[in-house]
Amino acid sequence: MTGPLLPYWTWLDRQRNFGDALTELFRATLLAPLPDADRGVYFLIGSVLDDAWVRRGLRLGRERGGPVHFWTCGWRGTPVAPDLLDQATVHAVRGPLTRTGLGLPAGLPIGDAALLLPLLYQPPRTGVRHACLLVPHFEDPQRTAMLARPQDWGADGAVSPAVRGGADILAVIDAVARSRLVLCGAMHAAVVALAYGVRFVFFRDGFLNCPPKWDDLAAAMGCEPVFAARRSEASAMTDARSPPLRALLAACPLPVRPEVLRRAAALP
Repeated sequence: MTGPLLPYWTWLDRQRNFGDALTELFRATLLAPLPDADRGVYFLIGSVLDDAWVRRGLRLGRERGGPVHFWTCGWRGTPVAPDLLDQATVHAVRGPLTRTGLGLPAGLPIGDAALLLPLLYQPPRTGVRHACLLVPHFEDPQRTAMLARPQDWGADGAVSPAVRGGADILAVIDAVARSRLVLCGAMHAAVVALAYGVRFVFFRDGFLNCPPKWDDLAAAMGCEPVFAARRSEASAMTDARSPPLRALLAACPLPVRPEVLRRAAALP
């Protein structure tokens, strides 16, 4: 395969995790055509700033003969070995806890790439579909039950974070954007909700994947993390705000489509 490699968690699986699979949407709508000569490895999203993933990225880089880059990714609550991190370039991180925890420069941009989605895609303007949407985590052992009976958690609809292609990715975005409130077991459901101005709350009913990433995201949004196990407990995180996005976009290590840059001119 020519051109840069854009790996992510579940990227080789038939069923992929929605948040990480947004990489495919970024390739199609955010990034300009990528040069065949670029042999680099680029991680654009996800909680992959840990020893295992950095080591995997460096191995891929050696195999391809190219450098390794991270943009808008986050840590998993433990520092990355300096000898590993020094071999990669970090252009932006998900939140301030990642930045501090990994000893990165204080001026490094923060934010999740999914906050840029309104520059790339506008859901159909067909009105609200769900008063309360449940989006369980990919690995939640109750995921099947949640999708089959969202009313048990007070929701009137649910959408699966397991996607197989572009149509599935857009279907999740559409469902979130057309809801009044989203219970977010999948972290990127919260990012998408914030991006499109939808009320949301973090969701936990006995299962929580990688607690430090939720703290990091909330810190990036300038608020405290708030969790609910069902709609009746939900107090929407209305004080959440997006970090500055122009700096985040400017830090992208790959060329951005000109039309996206034009749309971004009005961003703070």
